[in-house]
Amino acid sequence: MKSYDLITPEGTRDLLYEECIARRSAEEMLRGIFLAHGYSEVITPALEFYDVFNNKTRNIRQESMYKLTDEKGRLMALRPDSTLPIARIAATRLKGCALPLKLFYTQNIYRSNPKMSGRDDEITQSGIEIIGGERRRSDLEALCLAAQALDMFDSSEVRLEIGDNGFYKFLIKQLEIEDDEAIRVLIKNKNTPELKALLEKYSGSEKEPAAKMLLGLPTLFGAGEVFGKAEELFAFPSLKSGSPD
Repeated sequence: MKSYDLITPEGTRDLLYEECIARRSAEEMLRGIFLAHGYSEVITPALEFYDVFNNKTRNIRQESMYKLTDEKGRLMALRPDSTLPIARIAATRLKGCALPLKLFYTQNIYRSNPKMSGRDDEITQSGIEIIGGERRRSDLEALCLAAQALDMFDSSEVRLEIGDNGFYKFLIKQLEIEDDEAIRVLIKNKNTPELKALLEKYSGSEKEPAAKMLLGLPTLFGAGEVFGKAEELFAFPSLKSGSPD
């Protein structure tokens, strides 16, 4: 039987010396920014009940979660995301607190990624959550804070990515798809051939324009030119009467 006592699992690694110093320095810089803007720190357990992440409205593939059972046989999961546990805190321990809640965190998440994908299974996440705030104001505050945080680091190897799942949810609703997990995975992986095969059933129907828009989503990434591509993609008249959330 092969022994694994001298290596780390795939997707994980040890941090030594300068790497530890760099990580702690980055964490302290981010913590200073968040505290200066009125955010309070929270830390959630690395081990949560599986039910926290198992919901149709929660876009985490169950195959990507590290799962185990406790002594009572209840299904548990290593935290694959920080937002959902913080939402749990807001709905329980912070219920009744004045809104908006402005929280920040720096903690590890755990997701099982395909081997040879170049992605770690253990990742340190640092971020903020604004709960109960006015939507546009909160979005603007989060973007400004992200830009300020990135500007503090002396590196050109950073970029600010902005995304919105409003169009995606709108199209899924138009196509009357209840379980969209397979589609989400294909779009995330930019697997256009399989996505096209999955949406082929809408060809020739009144839902074909929405299916074509959905098929175009994997191409919408890049710099400012994406806005022009998106405007062109969503120009179908049959959906002009609706609008994303």
